[in-house]
Amino acid sequence: MVQAWFGREERDDMQWGLVGAEEDRRRSSTLSQRHRLQRFVAGVGRVGRRARAVHRPDVGSAQSAPIIVEAHALTPRRQRTTRRLRPVPRLALAAGKPPNVCGVDGLLSVGALARQAGLTAKALRHYDRIGLLRPDLVDAAGYRWYQPTQLAAARRIALLRGVDVPIDDVRRCLDDPDAVEAVLTSHRRRLEARLTRVQRDLHTLDHLITDGWERPMPTTAEPMQAEDERRLAASLFNRTWTLLEKEDRSRDEDDAMIHMAHASAHHWRQIGTPQNVARGEWQCSRVYAVLRRAEPCLHHAQRVLDICQENDLRDFDLAFAYEALARGHAVAGDAEQARAYTEQALAAAEDIAEADDRELLLTDLETIPGQTRFW
Repeated sequence: MVQAWFGREERDDMQWGLVGAEEDRRRSSTLSQRHRLQRFVAGVGRVGRRARAVHRPDVGSAQSAPIIVEAHALTPRRQRTTRRLRPVPRLALAAGKPPNVCGVDGLLSVGALARQAGLTAKALRHYDRIGLLRPDLVDAAGYRWYQPTQLAAARRIALLRGVDVPIDDVRRCLDDPDAVEAVLTSHRRRLEARLTRVQRDLHTLDHLITDGWERPMPTTAEPMQAEDERRLAASLFNRTWTLLEKEDRSRDEDDAMIHMAHASAHHWRQIGTPQNVARGEWQCSRVYAVLRRAEPCLHHAQRVLDICQENDLRDFDLAFAYEALARGHAVAGDAEQARAYTEQALAAAEDIAEADDRELLLTDLETIPGQTRFW
């Protein structure tokens, strides 16, 4: 306990309850008394203690009664903790390399790889988590480090993701370079479909702006009854066959033959069995063969074979799938492939149950252009 002597005015103030250095500072605008008490308390106390001024009238005279300043320990309101920061690894840099490019042994940091590849560090961390592009090294502090040879893969990822190629397709391109063309072709078809939808939306918006939304355009067609659609598919198939048999077709009739064959195949897909679908594709292939258009002819012939294999169709349909492929390759001028598929058609003909169907196939094989009978 230490005594501090103050004048009468100060003692009177203390008697009215102005105790403590903090309360004294708030009450008085005069700095002398505040500074005097602060300096005194600072001389006897420690951090975490406070001073309290107490009036003791029984000590000394009335004019100079001492004010006793007592130091009391404060109860801490909250324990303060010091956060331990993760140590940054001190990496020895290769000679002549700036610190933002290379680390130990010439490895690239995630930031350096991101800048050089045109990606973001966040994207690289995501690709690490999903296994698309893993770092060569992760140090004890959790920092990722990449080999300079991984820069090419990172740039390919940036390029493919820049045109919205899905992650799974990007992974396939990185794993199998031979699949790149097929992946990009498939993605291009998706983008074309997306563009078509956008164009349709723009067309609809133009009508809404011009005509108002009180008369919106219909967005879907009314569904057909199942039996009506079946009859329509069969009718289009038969009318296509009638044009195939016509000797002097006009150009308009050739076009009508193509459109009706496709329309028939479409309706069979909506209502028919796998056998109906296969035969619709076979007719499209035959139409293009007659018109000497090899590429669509082979496309639809391959679809016939795919449908037969996917649905385990044998007998008549499988044999004519090979016949369509043989005819398509003959139209394309590939005699070797035409003969190979003809041999497969002959082998499949042995499993045709009906003799009439088998004879129809053998007769049809004799009409393949540029191929003489060898069986």
